[in-house]
Formats: sequence, C-alpha cells, structure tokens
Amino acid sequence: MNLVWSEESSNSLARIYFYILQDSPQNAEMVINKIIELAEDLKQTKISSYQYLEL
Repeated sequence: MNLVWSEESSNSLARIYFYILQDSPQNAEMVINKIIELAEDLKQTKISSYQYLEL
C-alpha cells in the first residue's frame, strides 16, 4: 500500500520544514524525516473498524 500525501499535508510539511530551518537546518531535516517515518509506520498498522470507533 502506498502512502499518499494530500496537497494540504505536503504544504504543512513544507511549512514545518522552513520554520525549523530558520534556526537549525539539521533539525529541520530530522523532524521531516521522522514525520514521514511515523506516517509510513501508521500505514502498516492495522486497526479494525471496531477499534477505530472506540477512539
């Protein structure tokens, strides 16, 4: 299954990146990579309909 980022999500990632970049280019890269990694992990998590409704 491929993770598809909406335009809004992509724009948010860019805004986050450029905001952090002002103070720390290294941290900007790390934060964006971590967000993408976590999103990829969520893609792999299987939640049943019942579990979803409980949230």
